[in-house]
Amino acid sequence: MDLIHVDRLNFKYNRYILKNISFDLTHGCFVSLLGINGAGKSTLLKNLVRILRPESGAVYINGEDIRGIGHKEMAKRIAYVSQHNIPIKNTVYDTILIGRLPHIGRDATHSDYGHVEYLIRKLGLEAFAMRDANTLSGGEFQKVILARALAQEPKILLLDEPTSSLDINNQAAVMRLVREYCEEKRISVIVSIHDINLALRYSDKFLLLKDGAIYDYGDASVITRQSIREVYQLDVEVLNHGNKKIIILN
Repeated sequence: MDLIHVDRLNFKYNRYILKNISFDLTHGCFVSLLGINGAGKSTLLKNLVRILRPESGAVYINGEDIRGIGHKEMAKRIAYVSQHNIPIKNTVYDTILIGRLPHIGRDATHSDYGHVEYLIRKLGLEAFAMRDANTLSGGEFQKVILARALAQEPKILLLDEPTSSLDINNQAAVMRLVREYCEEKRISVIVSIHDINLALRYSDKFLLLKDGAIYDYGDASVITRQSIREVYQLDVEVLNHGNKKIIILN
């Protein structure tokens, strides 16, 4: 059984933003969501995590319609990191601990604290653990928000443009950390991203959105000169470099 099954999803405000979206996501798969601004990427992620409710269609996790899943159980299955996260005056440690709330009963346990400390080490945040999160740089804080999401121990991680405000070094670092951690834990990932070459470096599959509909979905074979031209209105060369593709703007 697929981990996620999206069945003929439609969503609108005053017009349709998503049109007849259907796809499946298997366990441990890393998917990049590609398309221009306004294609519907953020809206799709918000429908998957139930922030927005579709006009029609459904989303299933392990065969269960998400509309029937309770909030606490939903948070154990899906973690979502939005584009814009504002730090509050709270330590990095306590910010990450918030991610344990779906698992905490009356009080946090040694296991909860141990999980937070593991993530702090895994993401290289030891030097910042007791600092206020609102004193961190953008790249440092992005790692904290990612750690908070991973603290939920989700089966599915949704990331909305996690690298958009980062420099090149931190873009690669965040994508590499997500890839490595999710391979280790067999977490499935859907990440909305603008940098196609970064997506090609770390992703198993690619979902291309155009005008709110799926243009194509599959492995790197769907990234072609023709698909980039039609989705992005860009003329590029698509080259093979080692066992990966890269695109070069003409």
